Amino acid sequence: MLEQLAMAPFKHLTTGEITALAGTALVVYLTGLYAYRLLLHPLRSFPGEKLAALSEWHWCYHAKDSSSYLPVLHQKYGPVVRIAPNSLHFSDYRAYHDIYSPGSKFIKDRHYYNSFDQEECSFGWSDPQLAKARKDVLSPLFSRRAILKLERVVQEKVDLLFSQILVHSNGPVDLYYAFRSMTTDIITSYCFAECFSLVTYPNFQHPVLPAMDSAVELLWALLAFPFLLVVLPWVEAVMGYINTDIKAALDLRVRLTAQVDKLLKDPGSLEGAEHEIIYHHLMNPKPGKSVNDFKMPSRTSLIHESANLLFAGSDTVGNTITVGTFHVLDSERIQRLLVQELTQAWPELESPMSLAKLEKLPYLTAVIKESLRMSSGVVSPQPRIVRPDSTVIAGVTVPAGTSVSICSTFVHYNSDIFTDPTVFNPERWLQPDSAKLDNFQVAFSRGPRSCLGINLAWCELYLIFATLFRKLDMKLYETSVDDLKYKSYFLPAYAGHLRARVRAKMS
Repeated sequence: MLEQLAMAPFKHLTTGEITALAGTALVVYLTGLYAYRLLLHPLRSFPGEKLAALSEWHWCYHAKDSSSYLPVLHQKYGPVVRIAPNSLHFSDYRAYHDIYSPGSKFIKDRHYYNSFDQEECSFGWSDPQLAKARKDVLSPLFSRRAILKLERVVQEKVDLLFSQILVHSNGPVDLYYAFRSMTTDIITSYCFAECFSLVTYPNFQHPVLPAMDSAVELLWALLAFPFLLVVLPWVEAVMGYINTDIKAALDLRVRLTAQVDKLLKDPGSLEGAEHEIIYHHLMNPKPGKSVNDFKMPSRTSLIHESANLLFAGSDTVGNTITVGTFHVLDSERIQRLLVQELTQAWPELESPMSLAKLEKLPYLTAVIKESLRMSSGVVSPQPRIVRPDSTVIAGVTVPAGTSVSICSTFVHYNSDIFTDPTVFNPERWLQPDSAKLDNFQVAFSRGPRSCLGINLAWCELYLIFATLFRKLDMKLYETSVDDLKYKSYFLPAYAGHLRARVRAKMS
């Protein structure tokens, strides 16, 4: 009855008239919406492109080029720019600490993070309390003490990479994929005690690597078209039959899921793991103040957490090693100083060099810090929501509910902090006042949502840089700084690969 009454006014309209009426209603709605966003919205006074104020689509279009697009915007409009109807981006480095500091109460922007399809893990949760509880559960596995205990797991993979590089040394070696293969094997061995063995694949060309690159690029599409998340499983299933790269990525997910299902069916099988892994903590957390009300994670949550650790632990460290290795090889002086320090500290190649000893080498440490600075980790804006009242960011009052961000590159490439920021210069970290620069090293982010695996990452960086430059002679092959230019798909999507000719050094 009610439906008939509601439809009565339209009963005698033709299809064309109904279409025209619907079109008119849409125009009126959009006109009102755009007028509100331009004239009445709380961010109406902030500068930026008019199209950015009108629609999210403007930012979605430019997001993949944010590394080049945002500096142009800030040069045109100043230190605070409205990049979307409800979003501000800052260029003032002080904003980074205001937004991401340990005391920050900002929450993750769900509109952005839902596009990762990992809404049931520490990375995807917008609720900081949920994320903290999960992080506290996993932290013991990634503590410095745990890293030192399992250092051999990392060293074994680094040694295997060294031997596999020599296997392929009869021609140019794709070091970009070699490093990514190693970091993937390390994170799968360390977190799951189940190595995926990418390093031993011929020429380091395992199909999962380009698939992971494609997955990063897919994030841009999911941000622009969130509805694709609904159909994504069906699209992946179909594409898996016709594309070997996509099939490899799906097989990787199947392996992660199979391990979770096995442990849920038989928790006792954890005792058969070679060493402690993430599921020892997720399924049986150690006593602590944050786990008193711990609940067993759902199957989906376990799968999401494992996928999060896999991608976070493989791409970022691999990119850092790639960027650092290029710049060291591109400078005879830097390479000479690094090799001299390593040779003096590690005279006999047959004797292993521990992490504790490598950490005491100042020039090696400086090279790693500079590699982290220039690779920057996540290179896209990581938006947070201001709540519940307005707040001051870098001296600017920002209304509650606003999505705010600043790219790490605006800190790492700020000339007020780092002199000649585009120059790879390890010596900047060795000056009498260099300790202050550590406050602006944000490759692992800062605050409550900072990288869980920072200690593992540092361990990998020390062991691989030391092994590479102590045991190998390397020369760049058809690789230039242009190959390090990138699109900003959350992580950098580089224009080319790092390739080099290599040979073993004599003892």
